[in-house]
Amino acid sequence: FTNLFARIVKDLEHPVEIAGPRQVGAALTQLIALLTQRQSDAQGPDVYFLIVGLQRWHELRGVDAYQQSEPAKQLTRLAEEGPELGIHLIAWADGTATLERVFKRGGIGNFDLRAVLRLPEKDSNDLLGSNAAARLEDNRAFFRNENWELGRMEKFKPYPAPEKDALAQWLKVMGRKTIA
Repeated sequence: FTNLFARIVKDLEHPVEIAGPRQVGAALTQLIALLTQRQSDAQGPDVYFLIVGLQRWHELRGVDAYQQSEPAKQLTRLAEEGPELGIHLIAWADGTATLERVFKRGGIGNFDLRAVLRLPEKDSNDLLGSNAAARLEDNRAFFRNENWELGRMEKFKPYPAPEKDALAQWLKVMGRKTIA
């Protein structure tokens, strides 16, 4: 996904930074500093911190099942306090075990918008309040907004990342320059 994002950001009208595994700690430190600054002066454009593959970020793992690592504490703070200040966290993980290792059990509740593919029944119940995702067919997913009434979910078909030529054509149609 890093290559896909690198191609897309060149054509966006606003600044975007891409941090690899080695720079992600510094990026998180910058976001915490921005969060602290905005707590006294909540001005500024929205910021989105996207993590693709939360399970690959080894610094988030605590020393045991009960203690969070320092980066995990910072990430949890962003998830808890950031949205009110225009700092949003979007995280993709391979399952609820990863989410619980990073955010601990209660921290998952900071994510109001959830999209899931087929999951084991327990994970489906934990994330959606329903075991419906355990019965999903291939190429289908559920979206759940925690502000909706209990049990409401939207079923959708996820699409793969577009190929370079398709992405270039789409950006061209949207009035952007062609990507290299």
